[in-house]
Amino acid sequence: MIGVDTNVLARFLVRDDPAQTETATAFFHRAESRGESLYVSQVVMCELVWVLSSAYRFPRDRIVDVLEQLLRTRQLSFEEPRRIREATDHYRARGGDFADQLIKAACLDAGCGAVVTFETRLQRQAGFISPLD
Repeated sequence: MIGVDTNVLARFLVRDDPAQTETATAFFHRAESRGESLYVSQVVMCELVWVLSSAYRFPRDRIVDVLEQLLRTRQLSFEEPRRIREATDHYRARGGDFADQLIKAACLDAGCGAVVTFETRLQRQAGFISPLD
């Protein structure tokens, strides 16, 4: 198994740099032909969402489509795929940033009753509370 960094995954998906796109594509095809699994961490998923939204201005629904497509890719193995799916579902519903939703899923999985945050828009969602609560 080989871990994939955000920049390789983003280049493969966005295809905005011809040389790096070609290299990333060749890497993915080589790994696939060898039957090699590629590992994607939660941090990479958070960075990918940030890059797609801020650098490439992808709308939320397009980012969700990308995340769902990646999660269906058999060649990719994810750190805590259930958490990533859950965070994707909450992110789709416009419930904060993807990273916020992944943080909440991890905290709830760890047995936390809630996640304390100063972000008032999150405090209105189940699983988040104010430091004043």
